[in-house]
Amino acid sequence: MDKDNIFKSCNFYLDDGDVIHVLIKDFVGDSLSISLNDNDGTQEDETEIGTSGELYAGIYGALYNWYAATDVRNIANTGWHVPTKAEFDTLVTYLGGWAVAGGKLKEVGFIYWSPPNTGAINEVGFNGRGAGHRNGTTGAFQVIMVENYIALNQDYMGAYGFVLLKSTNSEAITTTVTIYKTGSSIRFIKDDSVEAQYIGNDGKVYDCIKIGGQVWLASNLAETKYRNGDLIPEVTDNAAWAALTTAGMCYYNNVEI
Repeated sequence: MDKDNIFKSCNFYLDDGDVIHVLIKDFVGDSLSISLNDNDGTQEDETEIGTSGELYAGIYGALYNWYAATDVRNIANTGWHVPTKAEFDTLVTYLGGWAVAGGKLKEVGFIYWSPPNTGAINEVGFNGRGAGHRNGTTGAFQVIMVENYIALNQDYMGAYGFVLLKSTNSEAITTTVTIYKTGSSIRFIKDDSVEAQYIGNDGKVYDCIKIGGQVWLASNLAETKYRNGDLIPEVTDNAAWAALTTAGMCYYNNVEI
């Protein structure tokens, strides 16, 4: 971040461990994240500072195109899968319908969503966060902290189905479609209703949450491998992303913590 830039915003967030996090954004969109103190009220030994991409990758997971989400090598480990629209319908019905379920799925806190984050209460621990997306036409990263596209295993006559959470002016959740090349978040659902942690193909461990009769990941996916051990190609160049007709993944602003 250029020291001569004027700060656009400075937001504070207190997590469950009583650590104060500071998110500073300037007018060109760069960010710093700083953890000020631990649960004893003393300064942390390791203050966490990073540019925008480093911040986003750890908080919001990775982004995947349709080809990665539906590849026959399977991005999900045994016993889990990318949800169908019918499965998301069941979740939304349990939460009271499309008009209010979005607020119940969104996490509270300025570090995850830009204000006003309308209706956010994170009622069931789904921890929905504003991960943004990657434009399938240009490869540009867009709407971080404003929207979260969550992939569905659903093909709508050549379009990529997903559900959409938004921070602004609505607690609703909606379904829509985009082109196959768009990069979006993934949330697996378990094949059965027995609550358990999820272990990814690359060994990452994820907390999960049981909501009604369904078991979901409690954070966005950050998987790097298929079930057979093959790497999911990480594509950083915007033009290369926009030209993809095969699987690709990335981190917002192309930086992983």
